[in-house]
Amino acid sequence: VAEKDRPATATSAVGEEAVSGNAAATAHAARENAETEELPLRPAFCRERGEATAADRGTATHLFLQFCDFRRLHDLGVEAELSRLTERHFLSDVDAALVQKRELERFRQSELLAEMLSAADIWREFRFHVRLPADRFTEEPPLKEALKGEYVLVQGVIDCLFRDASGRLCLLDYKTDRLTRAELSDPTLAARKLIGRHALQLGYYADAVERIFGTRPSRVGIYSLPAGRMFLLPAET
Repeated sequence: VAEKDRPATATSAVGEEAVSGNAAATAHAARENAETEELPLRPAFCRERGEATAADRGTATHLFLQFCDFRRLHDLGVEAELSRLTERHFLSDVDAALVQKRELERFRQSELLAEMLSAADIWREFRFHVRLPADRFTEEPPLKEALKGEYVLVQGVIDCLFRDASGRLCLLDYKTDRLTRAELSDPTLAARKLIGRHALQLGYYADAVERIFGTRPSRVGIYSLPAGRMFLLPAET
């Protein structure tokens, strides 16, 4: 569970295209500077004693979205699908109690879920491990020039990737970052916070998708569970 909530990480490549020391340092900096939206799920005994944190609730909600049947969720509702996942041990009773039901209900009623249900293909928890140009990891012109021709290995897990009815790839990441009242009431403020925080991570994800599928996602979006809406990243992401 913890792995999927981490941003893409980069490691030095091996073999004839091994990354130089500078490239490895750049990749390490990318790991150190990446912001995670939540912490790994803590031991159950902590949560059972009423010590659950916002991160625990966010992770439990992520688990629901990882395992739920989207069609059953849409047709039967959050409670019915949550009961099924608990009965089949996809979620523990402790995790089920932490799921943000109101946020999931907004997702159930969203245009996004309707689009996902009509998708030609859909991949959830899409794990990747690809080589990307090392100069992608810096904006400093001298270092970018020095890293040309070098590669780093990047790995991560995409929450959801789907091919829409028109055949275009759409990359989606669920985020449970808490938003202020002002951000919840003003989508511009919410978008500024979420895109500013996660654009770098999702840019690497889009690079990976292009490398694997041969075409870049036509849309890269953050679905904010607290806001109950999708925020699209700029086309150049």
